Amino acid sequence: MAFVSAAPVCSAAAASDLVRSARPSPSCSGDLRGPELTGQAAPPPLPQGEYAFVVNSDNPQGTDSSLVILDRRTDTVVKTVSKGLGRLPNAIAVQRSGATSYIANFADASVSVVDTRTAAVTATVPVGEQPAQVALSADGCRAYVVNTGDISTAGGVSVIDTATNRVTDTLTVGFNPLRIELAPDGRSAYAVTDNTLVRIDLRTGQTVGTVRNPNTGGLLVGLALTPDGTRAYAVDSAAGRVLAVDTRTMTLTGGPIDLPGIGLAGNAAVSPDGRLLYVTESASNDVAVVDTATATARPGTITVGRNPTNVAFTPDSGHAYVTSSLDDPKGLSVVNTATSKVEARLNTGSGPFDVALVTVGEGSGSRGEHPRP
Repeated sequence: MAFVSAAPVCSAAAASDLVRSARPSPSCSGDLRGPELTGQAAPPPLPQGEYAFVVNSDNPQGTDSSLVILDRRTDTVVKTVSKGLGRLPNAIAVQRSGATSYIANFADASVSVVDTRTAAVTATVPVGEQPAQVALSADGCRAYVVNTGDISTAGGVSVIDTATNRVTDTLTVGFNPLRIELAPDGRSAYAVTDNTLVRIDLRTGQTVGTVRNPNTGGLLVGLALTPDGTRAYAVDSAAGRVLAVDTRTMTLTGGPIDLPGIGLAGNAAVSPDGRLLYVTESASNDVAVVDTATATARPGTITVGRNPTNVAFTPDSGHAYVTSSLDDPKGLSVVNTATSKVEARLNTGSGPFDVALVTVGEGSGSRGEHPRP
């Protein structure tokens, strides 16, 4: 799942309270850096509206990669970045204004920083081996990059100061971490690693709670957090099930949620209204749907493209965008969450792997509708 920052400004005082040595420089002001130094408001990077930022990995080759920005109301491409990205880009996080994107390059151990206004890569930040996810802090001042590592390296989480585009800290969270979610209060993070869900105190960088998968032969790969941060859902790919965890007590709540479909469950996302959990299943090319109120999976699945990889919900929870990295030329599926039907399949490029949804401007568009041409 991709992440959009929840607030545009950052003060040095607030930053020092949120994280230990990953403190941003005093010039950090989220995605308003630059023009605010002259007292001028930053111009919008795009016209007012709703946009989908799609990372095309060109999986498995990884050389013809790109970032494509779609106008969600018309499903048309408005900007493309095809130069300067690394090999096999597979994850994206976007500042709330849409001005800056952070893209993890899995095969290059780096993060590309992209300026939306110029549609150009402005910086490349070295991180750990095999970065697989990027999450932005709520103030936009830090980017947390999950490095899965390999058989010889444990991996970890690189913390990037977005004011300087430099790694200021690396968090140790276990062996070969795969996903991370930031709590709404900005003080904690949750990660899946070593078949375990861990809670990290971002003020100290220390692990302060763990929940071990009771399935000792399992493999936790996906993770999603409810909007209020009180519940985490960890996906056991090996068993095709989801574990629900009460984050206040760091204990399992209820039994495992068995998913329909053939298996190889992967990444997950919770809708903004908290009612639905979508889980990708790459072996059967579909998405499983869990009703969070009853903690049960619906009997059917939603067929999407080949090898579904990530999910992002619209702000009103009415639609979900699903990337499928082995399905060209229409690897982005738009799902109506009320009907569980795919309304459109869009061509964004070669091997779409991750997607982030951004609203530019206040009151833009109709958040309750996704009109089809």
